[in-house]
Amino acid sequence: MNTRSRHSAAHPGAGAPGTVKLWHRASWGIADQVLNSAGNFAMGIVVARAVPLADFGAYALAFAGYSLALGISRSLSTEPYAVRYSAVDGEPARAAAGRSTGTALVLGTGLAALVAAATPFLDAGARALTLALAVSLPGLLLQDAWRQVFFSGARGASAFLNDLLWLLFMIPGFAGLLLSGSHSVAAYVLAWGLAGTAAAVCGLLQARLWPRPAKMPAWAREHRALWTRYLGENLAVNGAQQILFAAIAAVAGMAALGQLKLAMVALGPVFVLVQGVGVVAVPEAARALRAGRESVNRVRHGSSGLVAGGAAVWGLVLLLLPMTWTTALLGPHWPAAAVLVLPLVLVQVGNGLRTGDAVMLRAMGQAHRGFVTRALTSGLSTVAGLLGAVLAAADGAAWSMAVAAALSAWLWAVQYRRGCAEAASAALPGTVLMGKGA
Repeated sequence: MNTRSRHSAAHPGAGAPGTVKLWHRASWGIADQVLNSAGNFAMGIVVARAVPLADFGAYALAFAGYSLALGISRSLSTEPYAVRYSAVDGEPARAAAGRSTGTALVLGTGLAALVAAATPFLDAGARALTLALAVSLPGLLLQDAWRQVFFSGARGASAFLNDLLWLLFMIPGFAGLLLSGSHSVAAYVLAWGLAGTAAAVCGLLQARLWPRPAKMPAWAREHRALWTRYLGENLAVNGAQQILFAAIAAVAGMAALGQLKLAMVALGPVFVLVQGVGVVAVPEAARALRAGRESVNRVRHGSSGLVAGGAAVWGLVLLLLPMTWTTALLGPHWPAAAVLVLPLVLVQVGNGLRTGDAVMLRAMGQAHRGFVTRALTSGLSTVAGLLGAVLAAADGAAWSMAVAAALSAWLWAVQYRRGCAEAASAALPGTVLMGKGA
């Protein structure tokens, strides 16, 4: 556990000492995300090897539902905390952490109830998987909230430890299922979710702080100006992915969706990098706005360069590895999915190029501009992917999304420049940092 703050270890909002360098904190985010994503990556490989490609498509839809729930929770609970309390010390940050995690717990419970209520209306094959997801959601969203709070308080080591515990808790469940020869997607999802719930309980002990779900209404009122925009952005992104996945399944078949999802599983290290940078980027951007133009540029260009460069390197590795090696790891469906690697790598490079612009707009408090931009780019990706699927199934969808990602990177850069000009003309906090050359 990280105890380097001048405040006690119980204080999840405490800021890191000023001598701690940006990339030291970022390395904790990336290391933590490796652990956080290792479970998802392992589960994806196990399921892909155990079930037909069409069933793996159903798993893709369920996991997209979890991602949607996670985005909703972060929008209302931890993203406002990251923006408003990353540079705040003492009891105000500690109290805010309790309200933030309490909000995540309420949202997890409510979303779980909605998912469970929808189960009777699904076909028999999907009910067990849906119920497993519903049981898991409250604990999973609370565990993620602890992670975000720890990172906002520059306690990356605490987040790392919590995800390490989650990974360790998964091992007995996964081992039992593998030894029993289980081919149930629902069983693996449940083992993963219950392990995350156990890690959430450990997060409570690490922070020495109880979530305060009763304070959710007050938290929502206090941060309404932020979360309404953030929620719109996350719904635009994750909701668009849900729509795209469902549309691909309807137009090209569940097997085509499984093909696309398996290629995404192979790109797991890229998503690790994206999420690792994302965990620390907004808090670091908020600090950079108070530090000077050089810090702003370092966060902006560093975030974009790290994600785009990492995506390109990993894509090259996948393309150069012998097919027999990757098939041995990812299972017999891999040759069908391998043709999608190049366009999906280009998608991630495009997404990486706009990362710095997006996080700086968020840290500047320009949630409305970010919401509009994200809605436009998500809509562009969804429409392009759907049209591509109609024309050429999964292959067409992947290449169309690559074109959309390049256009989206350009649009984010334009919006960042406009946001800087708006901040300067309105004399907003951080104006001195946002001038020409930022």
